[in-house]
Amino acid sequence: MKINRIFSLCIHFPSYCLIFFSFFTIYYHIFLFCRATFIQFCYLGFPLSIFSTLIYFCYYKFNNIFIQIKQHTDTTNNFIQDENKYISIMISIACIIMFIYFFSKSYLLTWILCVIFLLVSLFYKKQQEKNIPVSTLKIKIVWKDLFAIFLLSFLYALLTICIKRTDADDALFVAIAVHLINLPHEQLFQTDPLFHDIPFKIWPYQFESFNVLSAVLSTLTNLQPAKVSHYILATISSILYPLAWSRFFLHFGITPRVIFFPFLLLSFLLAESHASFGNFTFVRFFQGKAIFVSIIVPLIYSSIWDFINDKKKKDILNVFLLSVAAFGCTSSAIFIVPQIIGFSLICAYSFISIRNMCYLISPIMCYYGFWIITFFITIISPIKNSYVIPVVTEDTVQFVFGTIQKFILLFFILTSWLYIKNQKKKYYFLLLTLLYFLIPLNPYCMQILKIGVTPYICWRELWTIPIWGIACIGLYGLTLLSATYIVSIFKQGNKNFIQCILLCFFTISMLSLSNLRSSNFERMGFDRLWYPHIYEKVLSTIDKNLTSGQTIIAPYDLSCWLTTFKKRYHVLTNRYLVALDEYIKLYDPNIAAFLNLENPTKEEQIFFINWVKDVSPNAIVIKNSQRLYNNLTLLGYERILIDPTGDLFLKIK
Repeated sequence: MKINRIFSLCIHFPSYCLIFFSFFTIYYHIFLFCRATFIQFCYLGFPLSIFSTLIYFCYYKFNNIFIQIKQHTDTTNNFIQDENKYISIMISIACIIMFIYFFSKSYLLTWILCVIFLLVSLFYKKQQEKNIPVSTLKIKIVWKDLFAIFLLSFLYALLTICIKRTDADDALFVAIAVHLINLPHEQLFQTDPLFHDIPFKIWPYQFESFNVLSAVLSTLTNLQPAKVSHYILATISSILYPLAWSRFFLHFGITPRVIFFPFLLLSFLLAESHASFGNFTFVRFFQGKAIFVSIIVPLIYSSIWDFINDKKKKDILNVFLLSVAAFGCTSSAIFIVPQIIGFSLICAYSFISIRNMCYLISPIMCYYGFWIITFFITIISPIKNSYVIPVVTEDTVQFVFGTIQKFILLFFILTSWLYIKNQKKKYYFLLLTLLYFLIPLNPYCMQILKIGVTPYICWRELWTIPIWGIACIGLYGLTLLSATYIVSIFKQGNKNFIQCILLCFFTISMLSLSNLRSSNFERMGFDRLWYPHIYEKVLSTIDKNLTSGQTIIAPYDLSCWLTTFKKRYHVLTNRYLVALDEYIKLYDPNIAAFLNLENPTKEEQIFFINWVKDVSPNAIVIKNSQRLYNNLTLLGYERILIDPTGDLFLKIK
């Protein structure tokens, strides 16, 4: 009984943390709407968030929050273990479809075959198994499960501290926190975090409260905002990550001790491409969108399933608060969360009444409806095709799933429902997979979606179902079924041992296709830097010699990281996601290109020197300094650092 209570507390702990964050987001949106200052929000909004969270837990009484887990004798009764010809046939057909995809390179043909496969399976299984009683969830929690989730949390926390992937765009999130701290008495987001002297025009970032939380915690702890987001919040998120997924797997009768190795294995195999699911885990937990896709999405599904099974009003409030937390992590949730709720309710239409559906969806739609209207008023109308990011030309599935991993991941999505023995869960899972193929993976729907959102983020539509968990279930079920077949054929051997051998074989075969870039392992150990190591000398020298308010000219990749320091520099060549009219005046592509040129022409040199005379910066970082050394010396600059990323010149006082 004690193990059950501890385990229940562990798997629900991520929800408790996100409940606080959801109240924090609600109060932040209220203060933002009322045009309050950052210092007002720190003194009023943050304490109100803590107070509201305490009221929430007092209302539901801690003793009633701990969900008791029924003890049974068999852990794997919810998973197919015996020989089943139907499953073998379905897996064989799925393999044929993946081979067609591999050799034909036609995603449209593969998509059509997958949809037909799922439709036939849905109809066939419904007819064949409609009289089979729903089996009771049979789970036995032992100390090995607690050890597994604690070990996973420790490993992910360690990996998060040691390995990070950052780029110039990540600097914007930290720059927002730094901007709020440096201007505590200014109205929230009245000016731009990077350029400082113009209004902040990218409204979606104003609604994301995750960066504001970094600023508040930085103010309270007197730490660098980058260290708060890249170390404190990222480490906490990495600990919550396996706990959230353990709750998700528990709905299918899978305990942490049996999913441990598939879960850890796919962490390394599913992060090949920049936009893949594995890339939003331990290497990027300092981003709100990584927390959304890795923690909040499985928790929303788990809470909806709890409501479908128990019909408790507390679960409605939990789903609403998790949806608010999702919006606080990333503005992309504005079109993803409604789809998650819709998919879940469509799949559960035979298990839930219309009244309960309305109870669940009404508060979420009211909250999101208000912000959707706000988006249309404040974003769509003034932009007028000002986005300069090109449309993603790669195949969307390849862009997110990875060049090679897309085959194995699509196979797991297509077959994972086969291994679930609980007929209610199997039907739900099969219908959810079908909806995923009909809408997010539909190539025609993706083209329609590109009309309403920026082309560069439309691929986030693929976040609408918990792909990570589906892949783990598929891998675990496939190895378990294979081990069962091997034991039945040879009439001897240990099934668990054979399953471990199969997982090891899968790992070895996939190592050559795996993700983690070799540069991640160049510096293992505690990473004290939140920016790329190649800029360490230049950035530390600038931070040592310059004061707040001074002007700097630097290449855009370097200049973005300058905005993450506590000192408030005026950087003239920042890279920005969108080019509105106000930004075009400050972002000169000729200057940005010149700072990275190795051999500039004479005309380009004259142009740059004249520009330096006009703006008179306090520091210049430039790669082609040898050709301009004499000119910059005559203008009163001294070269104090020679570095591959750019030589640093400081103005002599």
